Amino acid sequence: MEKEFSEGFMHNIADLLDICAKNNTDNVDLEIDVNGRTLKVNITFQLN
Repeated sequence: MEKEFSEGFMHNIADLLDICAKNNTDNVDLEIDVNGRTLKVNITFQLN
């Protein structure tokens, strides 16, 4: 995927990766409120 992300977004992703590492897992489930609805996102990290 060709997409540029903001530096803030990249720092947030790095924070999530750090949290996963500290909890000995490779994924995180997020729930985000969007206009009164819940967006559920699962992120799985893989380091190469």
